[in-house]
Amino acid sequence: MPADQARLAPMDGMPPVDHPAWLRLVDKALNGADFERRLTTLTQDGLRIAPLYTRADALPDMPPPGHAPFTRGTAAHQPAGAWDIRQICTESDPARANAVILEDLAGGSGDGF
Repeated sequence: MPADQARLAPMDGMPPVDHPAWLRLVDKALNGADFERRLTTLTQDGLRIAPLYTRADALPDMPPPGHAPFTRGTAAHQPAGAWDIRQICTESDPARANAVILEDLAGGSGDGF
């Protein structure tokens, strides 16, 4: 971008719109169609995905990852960048297990380690 052009933030020059005003515009655009049926999605596990989220939809102050309810890994505090990732091999025959593990590794199961 040329030095003489000022960079604009994405919302520069756009007035804020409150949620009720947005809903009125959506209702007009839907022309009587059902909001829930047209603009929301229900995932296979029952999670409702709305067409718009605002700060009011944000989760309340939650603990950081590693603390309930968002615990991950084998400990509350992992060293920076640490992951504990494992590929499971259920073969009981050692020779077959070796072949399966080598195939997983060749397919990328251990890349970067």
